[in-house]
Amino acid sequence: MDRTLFPVNDTHPVELAVQSMLGPNLEKLNRQLESLHESQATLIMRLQIMQADLDQFDKRCFGSGVASEQAQIVQRVTELKKRLRAVNKTLGVVAGRMQARVPAT
Repeated sequence: MDRTLFPVNDTHPVELAVQSMLGPNLEKLNRQLESLHESQATLIMRLQIMQADLDQFDKRCFGSGVASEQAQIVQRVTELKKRLRAVNKTLGVVAGRMQARVPAT
């Protein structure tokens, strides 16, 4: 028997029926998964860019001794606040004494 006259189909009829029923849905699902993969790749790229920007910002703000300089400035401002409060308290006492000595008109 010549095989060219009757080509052998390797696909079972049941398999063909299943493919015809599920084929469009599977193709749609495949397209959706590909779209999801592309979206994930885009999001990963955006996150990497944002991470790089944050790293640069961190280096600019807190790198190369800037943090220690900022800590010194904060400490100095705190000390100046304490001194200013003490001076204000002293001025309040002096103002009270001055009012006590000035006769009422």
